[in-house]
Amino acid sequence: LVINYCLNLLSSDLSLGASIQNTLFPHQEIRFRTQESWRSSWLPYNLRYGISYEKKIMDKNFTIAVDNLYNDFGANYSNLGFEYQITNSFVLRTGYKFNSDIDTLSFGFSTMRGNIIIDYGTNFTKDIDLMPHRISIKINI
Repeated sequence: LVINYCLNLLSSDLSLGASIQNTLFPHQEIRFRTQESWRSSWLPYNLRYGISYEKKIMDKNFTIAVDNLYNDFGANYSNLGFEYQITNSFVLRTGYKFNSDIDTLSFGFSTMRGNIIIDYGTNFTKDIDLMPHRISIKINI
């Protein structure tokens, strides 16, 4: 279960948000497969909070956001991200994660057609073999 809250401050350009994750089943055990064997771990409570600023540049939306994640496993790291709307149906993103096990640069994009949104993202790591790729498809009903 995720609880989200967003508040516009001072103007419609500045937003403050927060979310609490994994609250319904605290410390639920999950199992996953590695190359060597099956392993298990617990889902921690996550608290994420941040602020974003959105502005029109050349008649397209540009957003800068900063957030922080804290969980009960002791993780405490920050993210800085930028998003720019190239066209009405294409958005570019880049960001950086600070104070994590692997400080990392990320890149992604979204493309929209009708009620379908496709998101792609990756993180650049020192080891190219460990570079994750994430793809999601969202259908607005």
